[in-house]
Amino acid sequence: MLDKYNDYKFSNSTVSRRSEFLELEKPFLQPLPSQDFEIKYYKRLKVQKMGYIYMSTDRHYYSVPYQYIGQRVDVEYTRKTVEIYLEGKRIAFHRISLKQGRYSTIKEHLSSANKAYRHWGLVYFVKKASRIGPNTQKYIDKMITEKEYPETGYKQAQGLLILTKQFPSNRIEEACRLALPYHRHVYHTIAQILEKGIDLDSGELHHNPSIPDHRNIRGKNNYQ
Repeated sequence: MLDKYNDYKFSNSTVSRRSEFLELEKPFLQPLPSQDFEIKYYKRLKVQKMGYIYMSTDRHYYSVPYQYIGQRVDVEYTRKTVEIYLEGKRIAFHRISLKQGRYSTIKEHLSSANKAYRHWGLVYFVKKASRIGPNTQKYIDKMITEKEYPETGYKQAQGLLILTKQFPSNRIEEACRLALPYHRHVYHTIAQILEKGIDLDSGELHHNPSIPDHRNIRGKNNYQ
């Protein structure tokens, strides 16, 4: 019926819808896009001191060339990609990631890869931690140096230092002492020890374990 309808002549003309289309419109049509249309979203974000932007939509960090630390950039993203622009020039491109709290990193973006540390760096955080105590200093050192890219540890190191606003320094120092033997050194371990008061009753944790240390063995606070 559609074919029949399109071939009807207009009441006041000798042409049909089909003939009008073929003569007037079709010559101007362009090929369909080779890729599916993607809805684009936009944000304006600040490049953090560690050289990443934080996308709150998926709670993920994306690296930006270290030269742009502290600047505000325009972010254009779809369900597949993240593009970062400064004054109309694209300075970074990433595939989208839905891993919350994780980092998408291009090595060349980082200041450490270029031997051009800015205000934040290992020396800066270790010096800050030494004011709390030697165990905190060791813990933050491990927290940063264990990462493939040290910048990804700066945010956690900063978070640990800020815990001094909630807890006395001696408690943070004890929490770090308890957590130093663990295989992984992350901010959340210290925060959990302090929030649950494990550092206040840590006598039972001072004994030598009967099972040899192993990367898959975690402290009991991980299971509470």
